[in-house]
Amino acid sequence: MIRQDGASVSAYYTRLKVIWDEIGSVFSMPKCSCDGCTCGISKAISDLRDKEKLYEFLLGLDSDYSTIRTQILAMKPVLSLGESYRLVSEDKQQRAVSGGKKVTMDNATAFHTHVRREGAAGNQNKSGPSTTKGGKGEKEGHCDFLQ
Repeated sequence: MIRQDGASVSAYYTRLKVIWDEIGSVFSMPKCSCDGCTCGISKAISDLRDKEKLYEFLLGLDSDYSTIRTQILAMKPVLSLGESYRLVSEDKQQRAVSGGKKVTMDNATAFHTHVRREGAAGNQNKSGPSTTKGGKGEKEGHCDFLQ
């Protein structure tokens, strides 16, 4: 079995593609001998070969790709080889952008916006603490930076 062994995803895929093309040129796909074939065996064999290529590609990836590999294998219907390659490449790019860090709730930051509305009784926050600002009866918002 061909393995990625630290190569880029595109180099690994290209290496596999060359091998698959060589095998395809040596071993041609069997054709149905039925006259006016309606059994669909040619399509079934082609689908089976495509699925074998998908599994060979995914199972040969380095362990860094174990999460995306599992997600792709769990998808129903099974993705094509091209779609799987795209997802693996996107995963690699996303990890490169994030510096290899996985985003978790512990290191994620959330932002909350407070909106001020003009009302008959004056400016009031849509949400915010119930404390009053300067004793004037107005609710104090999170901050006044964007006002």
